[in-house]
Amino acid sequence: MDLRQYFKPASSASLPCSKGPLSKVLKEGAIAAANKAVSEVLDTPESKPRGSYSKFTPEQQAEIGRYAVLNGNKAAVRHFSKSLGKEVKESSASTWKKKYLLETKRVQGKCGKDAPNIKALPVKKRGRPLLLGTSLDDEVKSYIRAVREAGGVITSAITIAAATAIVRQTDRNLLVENGGPIALTTNWAKSLLYRMKFVKRKGSTSHKVSVTNFEELKKLDIKAVRDMEDVPPELIFNWDHTGISIVPGSSWTMELKGSKRVEIIGIDDKRQITAVFCGTLAGEFLPLQLIYQGKTKASLPSHKFPDDWHVTFTPNHWSNEDTTKEYIKNIILPYVQSKRKELHLPDNFPALAIYDVFKGQMTQKVFDFLEKNHIYTVRVPANLTDRLQPMDLSVNKPAKGFMRNKFQEWYATEVQKQFDQGACSVSPVDLRLSIMKPLGAKWLVSLYDYFKLNRVIVVNGFKAAGIII
Repeated sequence: MDLRQYFKPASSASLPCSKGPLSKVLKEGAIAAANKAVSEVLDTPESKPRGSYSKFTPEQQAEIGRYAVLNGNKAAVRHFSKSLGKEVKESSASTWKKKYLLETKRVQGKCGKDAPNIKALPVKKRGRPLLLGTSLDDEVKSYIRAVREAGGVITSAITIAAATAIVRQTDRNLLVENGGPIALTTNWAKSLLYRMKFVKRKGSTSHKVSVTNFEELKKLDIKAVRDMEDVPPELIFNWDHTGISIVPGSSWTMELKGSKRVEIIGIDDKRQITAVFCGTLAGEFLPLQLIYQGKTKASLPSHKFPDDWHVTFTPNHWSNEDTTKEYIKNIILPYVQSKRKELHLPDNFPALAIYDVFKGQMTQKVFDFLEKNHIYTVRVPANLTDRLQPMDLSVNKPAKGFMRNKFQEWYATEVQKQFDQGACSVSPVDLRLSIMKPLGAKWLVSLYDYFKLNRVIVVNGFKAAGIII
């Protein structure tokens, strides 16, 4: 027999001596007190592990709770202990019965008597308390899922906008801007989406053409502009055509992790208009030309555009020689003539237009029309507009992002309206042209006002192209 089993090993062997080297740093009394406290911890017998408990999923809990409501707690215990092959305690059945009744009452209060049966009981989350509380947090998550299931894009901005609207509807004084404790930040939105197991996903990709002699072409392009050194910045401008989607959905969204197919509203919607953006070296943003698809004026939206815009149509919404000449006549010439007078320059003082080699503006009639009005040209080489064309470098992408954000905010609001009207599920949002065209026109006017106020965005395009050092 091993007598060591009756003896307890000393626990203080590894503790520092109160009169040892450590006493040069700490007082002897402090070392002795620390040793005593540590010894008490080491001498405390380990607690026995608690007995095993049966675990039940939220779905099983709901099923047991429903059975208990209909047949009583004891009947539920007998039935499910046998069918599930593990012990169901009567206290647990009673708890789940109460939870089932509360959840049923909550859902019926929201959706009426036709509310679906409860399939799973809500699980109390561990960790830090939720910023919005369980009820509001669940409402925001339900809304986010509804938007996503209907094909809408989910971003942090949409999450914050939706949560703000839902909190305001409950009690606007909860929000920090009204003196409350709730501050909805980007980090909070990301945290909520993370808890929902949403990750960033892309709906489609694109491929760019490679240009081997880029630096050489860039030097030639910049030299052509700088050779016109006598032309003032106000008379050096770049215009560019860009497609604006009537349903400007994002190719990025938050989606459940592991999803193989990412459906996004608007990603397969090819309906577009063509917008012509033009900015000057001085940062001025000129009025827009918009080209809608159609054969008559009936194809244009019922919206009041600014008087100095040029809004027209073609069978395929693409620009061509005629629309280019109309653009020069209605947008470029009035601006150039006005600037010449403002700068006290003669009517034949040269201006400089920078644009790409799109075939609709590379015709002899267009060249002759520009030359007649003393406007010289520099052409951006093919496949280099994304690196040498100012509007492409600083305006086009923010413009599409602006339109996309406007659409997403509107789409989220439309879904919220369905909830406000008592809907239990979300119906597809109406995206007919008769609805989207006037909305898009309104957003484009807001876009124009934004760029007019933020001249630095336009100037940054010329800097990125190397035209401004």
